[in-house]
Amino acid sequence: MSTIAWDGVSVVADGQASAAGIITDLDIRKIRVESALVYALVGVSPLFDRLIAWYLAGADPDKAPKPLKEDGWGLVVFGARADGSVMQFTDECPYGDAFQPPWAWGSGRLIALGAMYAGRSAEEAVRIAVERDVNTGGEIQVIKIAEALGTLKEAAE
Repeated sequence: MSTIAWDGVSVVADGQASAAGIITDLDIRKIRVESALVYALVGVSPLFDRLIAWYLAGADPDKAPKPLKEDGWGLVVFGARADGSVMQFTDECPYGDAFQPPWAWGSGRLIALGAMYAGRSAEEAVRIAVERDVNTGGEIQVIKIAEALGTLKEAAE
């Protein structure tokens, strides 16, 4: 699983990947900046490319990638809404739902949300989740949303 936190300034993710209860990697990149947007993924990491392609093709719920067995996914899209909210799509509800900050996703989301509501940044919140959630760990990835989206906009001009 994963922990991804967003405080309105930064989106932050842990880097741990697991399979069958075994840590398989500690430096998985769960946040990507591409196609003029920022994407974050919780769940099955091999689906990341397919989920981005699905979103860019219109995010038709009937064509959403299907997880295998008990595995699931959640795709969060930053920069697609004028009001600054983000869109979340999941394997259980591929219709999209808007969220405002602070918000968190994944197995350590409640720990991260509690930390952010107590005044911590998204980065601090994920670091706290790393200390307490067995499914959260590894390298921490931090993306400042405005900088990432601004860089993409400048590159397009």
